[in-house]
Amino acid sequence: MQKRLPEATGHQLPLVTFLFQPRVLVLWTITTLLTWILLLTPQDSIFFVVAALFYLVFAVFFFGYGFEVIENTALGHARAPAFSHSFSGSRRRLVRQVFLLALGFTLIEVTPEPLQWIAISMLLAVAPAISSSIVFHETIGSALNPHRIWQFISNMGLGYMALRLLTTSVLLLCLYVATGKLGLSATMEGEALVAGAAVMLVLMMFRATGTLLHLRREELGIKTEFSVEQNEQQLMLRARKEASEFLARVKTEFKLKGIESSYRMLELELKRHKFRDDAMFYELLKDMADRRLLYRFAGGYVGRLIELETTRAWAILLEMHREGLGEFQLRSGTDLLRLTKTAETREERLVLLGLMERFEQDFPQHPDVRFAWLSAAELSLLVDDKDRARSYVARVDDAVGKVDQARVERARLQLDG
Repeated sequence: MQKRLPEATGHQLPLVTFLFQPRVLVLWTITTLLTWILLLTPQDSIFFVVAALFYLVFAVFFFGYGFEVIENTALGHARAPAFSHSFSGSRRRLVRQVFLLALGFTLIEVTPEPLQWIAISMLLAVAPAISSSIVFHETIGSALNPHRIWQFISNMGLGYMALRLLTTSVLLLCLYVATGKLGLSATMEGEALVAGAAVMLVLMMFRATGTLLHLRREELGIKTEFSVEQNEQQLMLRARKEASEFLARVKTEFKLKGIESSYRMLELELKRHKFRDDAMFYELLKDMADRRLLYRFAGGYVGRLIELETTRAWAILLEMHREGLGEFQLRSGTDLLRLTKTAETREERLVLLGLMERFEQDFPQHPDVRFAWLSAAELSLLVDDKDRARSYVARVDDAVGKVDQARVERARLQLDG
């Protein structure tokens, strides 16, 4: 079965729409409800112990799912993973996860209450470094290694680190201040609002961490399942396959009805794609034994490249020259005259002289034939072929039409010199 194209890549890993995916909304609702119940339960009650134990078990599931979100997003997936993935990881990762959760909660609890939001901000700031180690199956020692954490931060960039620290601090400070100033903890509704906001913030951190890892995948050595590069490669392979299938039909048309009919068929397809696939069709046409369709196509392709003022035009033209040019013909005399202004090497000038010999034959109605002969004379002088240059100057004199007389006189002076 052919693998489908990526569901999302690189920068296409949205945060907001992720939070509103059904699985994420279900998880947010259940976690908020359980957090709310725990906050409302009196701490001196036996029910608080039961609720806390149940909440701890659920927290293992919640953070296990969070690590799956980080890993899935880092690999390039846009959709939230299935809940079953929380239990599909290795037992070692589960043990590390529980240990780090317990360590994190302990650090928060031993911190004086007025400074707890700062402690939480600091933990969230280094969370990507620690969680990436756990996600990709490294040891607890590696996850907590200060050098490893600093190396991760360096790869991410200090600008990101400052932004993340500032963002998490501001969000948590706003939540802390709102809880105290607005007296949210004094009402059931307020407790529910605080619980919902806190859970949503943690879910955002899971997604943002995964996106960060994905965007810095090369620096971190992460082998993604979906990425911008993989997407482009698959799209290119699919486009090449479709182009090959289309060219098979063109070849059939070529055998049955000849060059004109098959080229019209090809040109209509090129126009339909606004000539974006020129390079691909050029490479595919080179595989045809009969070169006539290639030469016909290459003439138009070079003309379009000339309009873009790209050096690729010369690369194609030189390839045609090395093949002996055959039936190659530029689409217009104007294209040929424009090329005379950009020829820099001896080989390029010789190619143009070969095409100039057929100027009247290829473009019999062109109004600037005298300019063409003059340009050919100048090119001949540049390649030290004075006999050919004299022949072209004579053609300039015999032809009818406008010409730059000063250029003609300069050419004559060089011939006499």
